[in-house]
Amino acid sequence: MNGKGVIIAVEGQTERIFVQRYLTHHLIPNRGYSLAIQRLRGEGLEQLQISTNSTAPDFDVLLVDCEGDDKVLSFILERIEGWISKGYQFITGLRDLFPAPPGRLNAMEASAKSLLQSFPVDAGICFAVMEIEAWFLVNYAHLTEIDPRLTTQLIQQNTGVNISTLAFEADHHPTSTLRAILRIVDLEYSKREGEVYRTVTRLDFNYLYIDGRALAPRLGEFFDRLDNVFS
Repeated sequence: MNGKGVIIAVEGQTERIFVQRYLTHHLIPNRGYSLAIQRLRGEGLEQLQISTNSTAPDFDVLLVDCEGDDKVLSFILERIEGWISKGYQFITGLRDLFPAPPGRLNAMEASAKSLLQSFPVDAGICFAVMEIEAWFLVNYAHLTEIDPRLTTQLIQQNTGVNISTLAFEADHHPTSTLRAILRIVDLEYSKREGEVYRTVTRLDFNYLYIDGRALAPRLGEFFDRLDNVFS
């Protein structure tokens, strides 16, 4: 390993695409990095992609799609000692709560912290509250990039949702909210890969980083956690 070793284990495809886009187009596009993307398959890992922009990277990043929110913490715990022995210094997980109720958040965070704090590396779990789609909706201006008709007025007329005043992280099922909005213009959102890319590639990460954190505090916590290692 040439650079600082970083592990990011995420719940699924949607989170993987979001994190990859954030890393490569906002956080470290001008830093030397090696990025390997893998997906958990049974007991093994499937290699999806390897990219590098330097022969001597500052960061060696492994981004793993755990294919299930309940698997993120167990995946980390099962492999953390091996990662430490290989020189990885920073390990983080990203998952949501759904279908667990919002009231479980504090207990789940405390449990993860308790289980990870004994390891001699910076290890932790970030929660996108109910679903990561809440973070997408924070930057609701991206909807008119998908279809110019998706103004705040049209959205409210058709769904009853005032997207400009929505308490994003308090939405119990933001995927359903996003789906209802896109269906106004006959588009679907069922978390298929192409549908996720359609959304994520239109997000304004500068807006999310600067202004979005005030509207979605857990998003700000996730950005801060990555800033600590990639600064």
